[in-house]
Amino acid sequence: MKKLLFGIAALVLVTTTYAKGLEVKAGYDVWRNISKDYIGDSGGSMDQGWTLGAEYLWASSSDYSYGVGTEFRSKIEDDNNKYNESMPFYLVGKYDMLDDMFYLVGRGGYNASSNVTGGNTRGGHYVGVGIGRDIGVFNLEVLYENMGYEFKREDQRGYHDSVGIKFGMKLGEFYDMMMEDTTPSEATLTAIEENNSSMIAEEMSVAEENKVIPVVTEAEPMMKYTFINFGLNERKLSDKAKTDLDKLKPEVEGAKKVTVIGHTDSRGSVEYNQKLSYDRAQAVVDYLEIPEKIEVEVVGKSESMPLGEDHDANRRVEIEIEK
Repeated sequence: MKKLLFGIAALVLVTTTYAKGLEVKAGYDVWRNISKDYIGDSGGSMDQGWTLGAEYLWASSSDYSYGVGTEFRSKIEDDNNKYNESMPFYLVGKYDMLDDMFYLVGRGGYNASSNVTGGNTRGGHYVGVGIGRDIGVFNLEVLYENMGYEFKREDQRGYHDSVGIKFGMKLGEFYDMMMEDTTPSEATLTAIEENNSSMIAEEMSVAEENKVIPVVTEAEPMMKYTFINFGLNERKLSDKAKTDLDKLKPEVEGAKKVTVIGHTDSRGSVEYNQKLSYDRAQAVVDYLEIPEKIEVEVVGKSESMPLGEDHDANRRVEIEIEK
């Protein structure tokens, strides 16, 4: 348990240092198995047991994220024997599938093993594979895990494996959500018309998140749309954002040039936010499926152009359509 507390404390420290949330996980293994006991005989199915752990994830693209994690696993035992508690430390990667309906998850690392009846153990390999699904600030995973061990006194090596269900909570995103103002933030939607040397700007107030309102003026050579919001550290488009972008596609199809500009709030390093802002803009371009004949420019502005102090409003993408 001390190892678990130390591991979680380290992840919390990293989370407060960088702008990404910590995930805590609780799980239950519905099946456990051990290959050998400490005298070398074949093992077999063991009692079910619980797990408790934490992960710290970085997002590297709109579909893929990676990070580090640790997990404390209750003692492997049955009616006759009690074996080891274990605590793997691992790298983890997640890849979104089928338009974010679920994700594949893979783990790999070292299994620290201890407290064995009949002799202490050394640790060994640790691997885990499975699928998961995000549900707001929560997630649900089903994993197969395989862990190696060695009985030091008897010089016996083996492994134990399991199938379990993990329930996760993204503490960083949950904290950010709780800190946000409960009243809807107002965003500014600006439509720009350039006709020869004249320019007309119209500002419209939008209280609904991710709202894109087409602005129609006569003979306008350029239009600018801004839609908000992305969640904290999010690159993925929400269903609402996709619906709004669907309404914008006819305007895009008749354009000469489309410029998509991504923005972030002020939390996180400049380098991280630069990539995050670019990925948000690229996610919009990918969804719009702009014809090849149209010139496309994708720009990331990091946190350099805030609309104000409202973090929600600053996590945005702007689309400029030149006719």
